[in-house]
Amino acid sequence: MTLFTRIARQLNWRRRQWSTARDQAFHDAMFAGQTHDPFSPSYPGWLTIQRFADLAGRHVRPDDLVIDLGCGPGEVTCELARRHPAAQFLGIDHSHEALTRARQLAGRLGLTNVRFDSGDLEGYEPPAGTGLVTMFDAFHHLLDPAAFVRRAGRTCARFFLIEPAGNWLGQWQKTVDLDWLAESLFVIRDRLEYQFGLAASVHGPAAPAPPAGEPTEHRYLLDDFARWFDGYRVEVRGTVAGLERYGQSANASSPLRDDIGRSLYHLVVDLEDALVRADLDLAAKHWAIYAERGRAVPPRRVPDLPARAIEPPLPGPYDCEYVGYEGPHDAAAGSTIDASVDVANRSWRTWDSQAEASPVLASYHWLDAAGRTVVEDGWRTPLPRPIAPGERATIALRVQCPPGPGRHTLVVDLVHEGVTWFSGAGVPGLRVPVRLR
Repeated sequence: MTLFTRIARQLNWRRRQWSTARDQAFHDAMFAGQTHDPFSPSYPGWLTIQRFADLAGRHVRPDDLVIDLGCGPGEVTCELARRHPAAQFLGIDHSHEALTRARQLAGRLGLTNVRFDSGDLEGYEPPAGTGLVTMFDAFHHLLDPAAFVRRAGRTCARFFLIEPAGNWLGQWQKTVDLDWLAESLFVIRDRLEYQFGLAASVHGPAAPAPPAGEPTEHRYLLDDFARWFDGYRVEVRGTVAGLERYGQSANASSPLRDDIGRSLYHLVVDLEDALVRADLDLAAKHWAIYAERGRAVPPRRVPDLPARAIEPPLPGPYDCEYVGYEGPHDAAAGSTIDASVDVANRSWRTWDSQAEASPVLASYHWLDAAGRTVVEDGWRTPLPRPIAPGERATIALRVQCPPGPGRHTLVVDLVHEGVTWFSGAGVPGLRVPVRLR
């Protein structure tokens, strides 16, 4: 990496003003009140938990003390402890909400070989006798990774990391992103449930509040890891696990969802093996990195593939096109404004505000000038009539403006009440700039 590249990346990160405190606030909010079952194949994140445990488990030895740093709610930690009863596991995190959840999960599974403690990774040193340090999507939250490796390397000779692939600017490099594959299977699952009336049981809130704070998000090149782990034998394998989008009702479960989840897992395993055979796996958006003190070997090269955006080939139940907006772009703070929005139903499902259980309604959010959400739940407006697939309608909105003046963004959104916001299902709302005076 050139000096110019390092300077550009550091400047890009510095303007974000990341900190441990903001990272902790973000994760406390994200993990608070979780009630889903992470060990059910119905849960979309089950794929990630299983694959990360698959890849890490190859390096867990009998009688190891495994320290999982940045363990979060301990889902992968518990899965590893369940698979390797002869090893001992210790999860460390600075989020109190995450640790509460982790202890609940370990107790529910009856695990006696895992425990969880609070700790700040910026100063943490593994205890003597540590056999393996693992970090799952946690290394990039460190503010000083070089110092961490030096410090942790004094008491541990082996590390296993799963990290997002990075580019020279320190951003996530998603050259091979197969989330569309999971999304397509989720759409098939949802259509089957709808067509055959197969109701899924929902556990916990469908749409949690957006987290406060901001996570630290450094992304790195393979050369960075080779430099920090100088004097280690470093092995890298790509994985396409680690979904960003979970689809609607991610907390729901049913026998059909279990079957779809298992099918997706086996498909991903086969695809990853095929990418390894073709020497294309390092183009995947996550890297599994194993470092063991010993003779250093040159790192593998990431294949030079063009990034090709792939859209889900199947329409989902919330595919929506916002065709136009008519209304004010200037209003008094705290006032009520009237507007109208044309929407087209590009989905496979009819949207109906008269449905007794879960009506589809029009609503909105408000963002301030910095892009922070200041109003999450806007007033609801019924649709003028049921909107069938392929149809278009004009919705009259009554909108309550935030009380503070300044430049804001009105985000028009539809909501399947009690299920999901359309934006939460991956369909961005219509953004309208509005100046409040």
